[in-house]
Amino acid sequence: MAHSPLGSSWLLVSLGLESSIISRLLAILFGLAGLCFLASGVGIFIGQEWWRTLTMVGAALSIVYLVIYLHPIYWFALALNAGILGALWWAHWPPASMVGS
Repeated sequence: MAHSPLGSSWLLVSLGLESSIISRLLAILFGLAGLCFLASGVGIFIGQEWWRTLTMVGAALSIVYLVIYLHPIYWFALALNAGILGALWWAHWPPASMVGS
């Protein structure tokens, strides 16, 4: 099975949108995911509870981006992000008080 080269989206190419504003917005989305992970690291370091929220947002945004730009080398990153979300779910986060009892 052939795959798209790194940095090329199988989805955007098939829709004819690779050089559109959508690809630029997706790049911003991926940058935002990275910023969420960096900020969550700061939150852990200073002992804040909001680190979990930023971690979940970062992992979810990263998964969306990685699926749209799917390449065999990205499977490891997808597995890591799924593991992050799974670990937070296993830790029963978010608490019921946040979701609305």
